[in-house]
Amino acid sequence: MAQPYFLPSKDGALATFSANFSTLISGSPGAFSLLIGDAAALAALVATYTTALSVCQTPNTRTPTSIMAKDTAKAQLKADIRALAKRIQASLSVTAAQKISLGITVPDHVRTPVAPPVTRPLINVLDMAPLTFGLRLADEATPNKRSKPIGVDGADLWTFVGISGATPPVDLAAWTYQGRVRKADYTLTFPGTLAGQVAHMRAKWVSTRGDAGPVSADLVRNIAA
Repeated sequence: MAQPYFLPSKDGALATFSANFSTLISGSPGAFSLLIGDAAALAALVATYTTALSVCQTPNTRTPTSIMAKDTAKAQLKADIRALAKRIQASLSVTAAQKISLGITVPDHVRTPVAPPVTRPLINVLDMAPLTFGLRLADEATPNKRSKPIGVDGADLWTFVGISGATPPVDLAAWTYQGRVRKADYTLTFPGTLAGQVAHMRAKWVSTRGDAGPVSADLVRNIAA
């Protein structure tokens, strides 16, 4: 559907716009899925508005009555152009190039695909309690903000717990998946049997399409008893 804002608001700009609109349609009404009568009616409205505008722009004839006549002609012209534009937009035979030549807004029906994340989450420890970490996730590109990157659904969080000095597996499939974190602040709690051991924490951003980005650095903290 044509949008109302494609029409210029200023009088002079509307005169130029409507003259071009009318000339193209009058030249070949059928090419725009319109009729000869549509083109003739529009041309008459353009002529009426152009004349009324000229009268208003002449100091000797600029009066409240002439201004009112111009405003009335302007409203009728804009209403007719909008009605014709809606019909043109609804036609499958009128190309985007033709619509652009008329000055009509061309709807963008092609959605930009969501790209996979290219940055990594930063995992920060805000506070610690027995068996519990208060975490805050941020993006490495904007470390001082809580917002996620555009197109990101959340961060998948993994943990690996072992004794001090133990090297965690390279493959995250061997870690424990803690779930998807969708808010900046997150509380991570471990069972009592893991008290005194060392927790490794890593995360990946995941887009709304399910594509994962690069894995974060390994955050290592002792689990308090």
